[in-house]
Amino acid sequence: MQGMRLTWPNGNNRKPVAIRISEASRPLMLPTKNYVLLRRFSSKEQKRRLHAAVLLESEFPYDLVGLENHLNYIYRPGGNLSINEAFGLAAILNTAIVDNYFRSRG
Repeated sequence: MQGMRLTWPNGNNRKPVAIRISEASRPLMLPTKNYVLLRRFSSKEQKRRLHAAVLLESEFPYDLVGLENHLNYIYRPGGNLSINEAFGLAAILNTAIVDNYFRSRG
């Protein structure tokens, strides 16, 4: 995640960057759509606790996507978030007021 965008693969790969599709991995995969990805940090790790970025279906040329288990994602059940909705949600989640709320809940 850089800014509000997702970059994949990045040049600093210490772990594998792809998932082999198999019977075991298929249930872990998501259909490629527009998603808002949300990463939560402890207050010691980063200046902000929340970091939201957008994964756009149009920029990801695969049918399925696999996400690391430390990421949460927001999507529209039975549909697809518009680009404006995805960036709007990410922008709201990246605000200081939302960050302060999450800090006060921990």
